[in-house]
Amino acid sequence: MFDMKKKIISLTLVIFLLSLLTSCKSSSTKIVVASDIHYLSRELMDGGEAFTDFVMNDDGKAVMYMEEILNKFVDEMIKLKPDLVVLTGDLTFEGERVSHEELSEILSKLTDKGIKVAVMPGNHDCNNGEAKGYSGSETYEVESINNDEFREIYSDMGYTGALSYDDNSLSYIVEINEKTWAVLIDVNCNSNPWYVDPGTLDWLREKLEYANDNGISVFSFTHQNLQNHGLNTTGYKIRDVDDELFYALIDNNVKANFTGHNHFQHYVDLDNLKEISTAAMGVYPCYYGLIEIKGNSIEYNAKAIKSDHYSEIKSLYYDTLMNKYGLKFEDGNVREYYVNLLANFYNGTMSNISVKEEYIPLIEAVSVNAANEVRYITEQAGNDYTHVVIE
Repeated sequence: MFDMKKKIISLTLVIFLLSLLTSCKSSSTKIVVASDIHYLSRELMDGGEAFTDFVMNDDGKAVMYMEEILNKFVDEMIKLKPDLVVLTGDLTFEGERVSHEELSEILSKLTDKGIKVAVMPGNHDCNNGEAKGYSGSETYEVESINNDEFREIYSDMGYTGALSYDDNSLSYIVEINEKTWAVLIDVNCNSNPWYVDPGTLDWLREKLEYANDNGISVFSFTHQNLQNHGLNTTGYKIRDVDDELFYALIDNNVKANFTGHNHFQHYVDLDNLKEISTAAMGVYPCYYGLIEIKGNSIEYNAKAIKSDHYSEIKSLYYDTLMNKYGLKFEDGNVREYYVNLLANFYNGTMSNISVKEEYIPLIEAVSVNAANEVRYITEQAGNDYTHVVIE
């Protein structure tokens, strides 16, 4: 009898420890952030001269493989089961209605599985007069969408059930749990795009002050950057007059701001506002960011989506870099060095950079701006912006 009691007690202890271990493992909150999908409906591309010319002279957007990349992303999210998936804008190529509708249909595979999704517009997504399709050697105008239509198309991806909405933009708040909020701040679908609407600031301050007073951790998301993430990137930033948005976040202890827009992987900590820029999902290496919150610690890792045509996507990327930047240099070694520097900077893999000071005069002889860019990049050699830990 005594042995039986010991066995029961031991079994109970094992079950308790296993449940405690499971509880500890599941105590972390997982948020996935992705940006700059630039999805283009297959209805609008024919592979003709106009489309091919655009693709080869752009920045490596793998628009012809985007549906494949997205489906792979969806499969990964269904396995990962994050608490929230946030898409920080430039969802579509140029705001085409049909592209938005198809993208919403793809993302519904996540919401159908009970995975919470929150989207926001980028500067390409609404009221875009450049919305177009490609046919042979020509392009043709197609229908875009307005702000209300954006909210309607993505109603199940953040807008329905949001904790709070801003009346002056497409900004809103998602409650991840009772002590964690995601605040999506839109500056693209308001009366003065790229600038923070004064009404949005009032709404935001009120909500952030409430969160700060009640011990709620806040993570903010913007499409454009609040900080400079590269040389001469001021033009890519939010037009934050008197840094009002910047200080609204700092003053209320926002943990970090997550952004996209500039298509490269980077991290900046300025005046204790941490900002992580996730590179474009639609461009090699097709990153998304996995944010894991464990107590007061935040760990961010960029993850590459390796779809079936990953090698073709990589080749397209390096070909477009070479066409756009490398061919200005006659020396093949200099050309290869410069393109490799750019690729590693854009991909956040500065730890892969091999600094060759002897090439800088050769680069400067062709382009002073390119030489300054090389100096800026090599100063950051050794950094790995695909992995960030914030304590």
